[in-house]
Amino acid sequence: MKLHNILTAIGVIGAAAWFTLCDKFFHIDNDILIYYWQPLSLLFQGQSVWTFPIFLCATTGFYFATRPFATAWKENPSYLVTVINIAVCTLVYFGSGMVGNAHPMIYFWIVLVFWIVRIIFESEHRATAVKACLLMGFLGCFWEGAMKRTLR
Repeated sequence: MKLHNILTAIGVIGAAAWFTLCDKFFHIDNDILIYYWQPLSLLFQGQSVWTFPIFLCATTGFYFATRPFATAWKENPSYLVTVINIAVCTLVYFGSGMVGNAHPMIYFWIVLVFWIVRIIFESEHRATAVKACLLMGFLGCFWEGAMKRTLR
């Protein structure tokens, strides 16, 4: 197995675990999200045991959906860019937990403006980044909307 395949698998599992933690500390603890799926509170108070497997499926799906756009990773993996992307995603997650319920549209516009500015300065892989971000955004919104009725 090639190194980039091993790192990708570790990254997908790590991202699912990290965002499971973010879900707990940024959304559940701030009353943005309430789980009704049983069993609850096995690992974290208020969080369904199904959160990590669902995030793992979503992360795997995002990886495979965006894989055709990201050919550069195999030839030239950028760990710094990966860490920066994780930090940006975490900050957006954190911000949604802090102000997402109180000011959702203001927060949406702030995130959108920062995303556009970031894309403007991303010269090397701009087209790839735009395609991947839009695809992930639409898939994420679709998933959230599809699951909304089953949460209660």
